[in-house]
Amino acid sequence: ATCAASGCTHMRFYIHHDGDPEFTLAVSWAPTDRRAVRDLCALVAKRLPATASTRHISLVTENGVELPAGHCVCACVREGADLIAKSVARPPSQPAPAAAANAAEDLEPYLKAADKAYGARQLARAKTIYTELLGVYPRLFTALLRLGLIEEQAGRHEEACHWLQRAVREDPTSEEAAVALARSHLAAGEGEEAAAAVRAALERCGSGAGGKAGGKAAAKVAAKARRLKIELGRTLFKAGARQEGGALLTSILQQDMEQADALLPYGEACVALGQHDDALKIFLRLVTQRSDDSAVRRLLAASLGSKDGMALLRQEAAL
Repeated sequence: ATCAASGCTHMRFYIHHDGDPEFTLAVSWAPTDRRAVRDLCALVAKRLPATASTRHISLVTENGVELPAGHCVCACVREGADLIAKSVARPPSQPAPAAAANAAEDLEPYLKAADKAYGARQLARAKTIYTELLGVYPRLFTALLRLGLIEEQAGRHEEACHWLQRAVREDPTSEEAAVALARSHLAAGEGEEAAAAVRAALERCGSGAGGKAGGKAAAKVAAKARRLKIELGRTLFKAGARQEGGALLTSILQQDMEQADALLPYGEACVALGQHDDALKIFLRLVTQRSDDSAVRRLLAASLGSKDGMALLRQEAAL
């Protein structure tokens, strides 16, 4: 349906009743309608069959996530959604500060279900549940991060950037979110934005309180900063700033030539530059340390498949 006055398209969704399988209410809701879920519950209750045992209801998604009574309908319900009206003993209460503070805990069972689906590679189901969770708790970091990763894996890099940028805003300390955001920017052809994402994460790491502490806290911050520097070198190289990225990776390796996490992107750079002799040496070393790493095996195969790959391998074997 379309609003004649403004030309806005109404959102349509459907409400079923757990006590009457034949009851279905088609709802057309204007995007400018800011009424809350409790108001929708009251409207639906009036349309329930006379056999309903109570006139008070709550609304839940197909995956069992209850819509908070005080949240705006447009923020909780998506186009074409199927909701279940469940009878309750009393009308939905007003949201209390304590309830809001415990929202994340209330969503834990549904978050576990989404994480389980994600881990089982049931990405469509995971995406549905994460999206519904964000309708209830829009700042849920795990949902934002996982939606970004799902979109990245599907090759929808602009959508991935959208979710991952939100994830980084919610948790600026997350290394996983920052690196995933950089990868998505790179895949979308946005090299400057990719490098900026890693630089920002590195700056936040350097300004963290852990850097001023001693012992394990300081070591943890230093290790994170080192990983981000490696990622920055890799990102710069892939974004076209090969000299800057290569120099950064070289400086890291000069400090410790045995660090596999730095050797891998350095080897990738060697392959890209056609330096297959150096690349082969690196990947032969890495494959003994990380034989199950598909990236190492793939890059080793690329080195061996080069014009002089087998000859270089025989040279290495003869040493």
